[in-house]
Amino acid sequence: MSDEMATALAERHELMEARALALAGRAVETGEPWLKRLGSPPETDPSRERWLHEVRTVAAYRDRYREDGRSALGDPRTNAQKFDAARAEQAIRRARAIADQAVAKQDGRSPVVQGRGRAIG
Repeated sequence: MSDEMATALAERHELMEARALALAGRAVETGEPWLKRLGSPPETDPSRERWLHEVRTVAAYRDRYREDGRSALGDPRTNAQKFDAARAEQAIRRARAIADQAVAKQDGRSPVVQGRGRAIG
């Protein structure tokens, strides 16, 4: 790959990341309904940054597939969208875990792992 092509790809990558971060930030600021599945934004910086990284993944998915409803992922229609929806679903689970851990820490409780309808911890 030429240096010119590598530079162009790196620039596009940075622009896509910046757009996804801006979309995630706007969703948090406006309290978009689809964020409910991801939990509340943690108040501490390290946890908040990790949480926002996961929100960014979902925001990028929503932007790519023009999802604008209350549901985080909508109804995937193509195989490619189903694959991307699975990745976004993983980001939702990670965001929720980060949010739940932050709440537990804030309340002075040890984090609890949920499994099949019962608490393990």
